[in-house]
Amino acid sequence: MVAGAIPVFFWKRTAYYQYEWFLPGEPASYSVYIDRNAVKNGTASIKEVLGRFSAAEVREMREKVIDSIPKFVYGNGGGLRDAFDVAIEGVMRRFKEQEGWGYKWK
Repeated sequence: MVAGAIPVFFWKRTAYYQYEWFLPGEPASYSVYIDRNAVKNGTASIKEVLGRFSAAEVREMREKVIDSIPKFVYGNGGGLRDAFDVAIEGVMRRFKEQEGWGYKWK
């Protein structure tokens, strides 16, 4: 994804849940999901699934990936939100969501 490639995932936990802070909101806007069990049992063909996307759809997905690259890498403080910023914001959000924490976040 850092090179602008559209990811193809075979297990939702691979990215959609594990890295949700770093990825755009709607998974279908930047990636392709193919159920791994469907591939294993022969009810889905990777080539056929990928072949269903038009050139325009691929272009839109690639642009979404490219727009998200700063959130995947660590920057040098050039003013863009980088992976560090996204991770810290996510951790702080989790703290706020937890009940019983002694400190009240603003």
